[in-house]
Amino acid sequence: MRKATNCMEPRAIVKSAFYNEEYLMAQKPSLMVILLKKFPIESIPNRSIRYKLNEITDLNLTLKDLILDLFHNERKANNFKRYINVGIDTAKIYFNVDNRSSKFSFKETFFYGQYSYFDYKDKVVIDVGAQTGDSVLYFYMRGARKVIAFEPLPHNFDVLKKNIELNALDCECYDVALGSDDKIMTVNFSGDMVNAFGTGDKINIKMRRLDDYDLSPDLIKIDVEGFEMDVLRGALQTLEKTKEIIIEVHSLELRTEVIELLDSLDFKLIKEDQKPVKGYIANQFWIKK
Repeated sequence: MRKATNCMEPRAIVKSAFYNEEYLMAQKPSLMVILLKKFPIESIPNRSIRYKLNEITDLNLTLKDLILDLFHNERKANNFKRYINVGIDTAKIYFNVDNRSSKFSFKETFFYGQYSYFDYKDKVVIDVGAQTGDSVLYFYMRGARKVIAFEPLPHNFDVLKKNIELNALDCECYDVALGSDDKIMTVNFSGDMVNAFGTGDKINIKMRRLDDYDLSPDLIKIDVEGFEMDVLRGALQTLEKTKEIIIEVHSLELRTEVIELLDSLDFKLIKEDQKPVKGYIANQFWIKK
């Protein structure tokens, strides 16, 4: 099991990102020239990523600018400018903008504010299903004292570690899946996400229970693509010490099971945001009664 840590304070200015050639050419020429001049380019063995910008020097380009370049629609970009309220101008991120699911997750977190309901100031947050780190960065930008992140997919974990290093965050990061048992398991994954529905490629990953880590978080965020109940069953002792939960639920059947379990543990569902997708997916926000 790998563990990545860095205990320095967060800094400012965007320093690195993954870009592919097609994406760079589609952007403003000035942006492409700045990136290509500022960063040494190194090829990496990934069919969806053509260039890696590495060995970083400071770049006078904010995270806001990088996000705005994801939106080709001027109306959406202008709308986004009105909703910047979490210090995005002074953040850095290492992010694979070429991966469609990663880009969407990034937009959900920073553009649509999917985790904006709770206050994170001075809180210890456990991030289950951290992917490449957009949620980790968001929690720190909102004032979290410490984030402990879990992400089982190797590529996601590598990018997550780089995010932590570049932003000098006080974060612990573990390359394990959380569930109800301690074992090696085979799961399906598509792109940068594990899924519980039997589609995509297969990979063997390590599973542990959250209770094995003996943590006392203020808040737990869970986004595990259908494995919600497995994570909760392995976290019963930790949930006793937890005040708030954010959990993304991926079916109506799971919704019933999650509500029944968390209600029995003296949590109260105070907000539910259903996503505009086929089927049922929703973010639920819970507080201790």
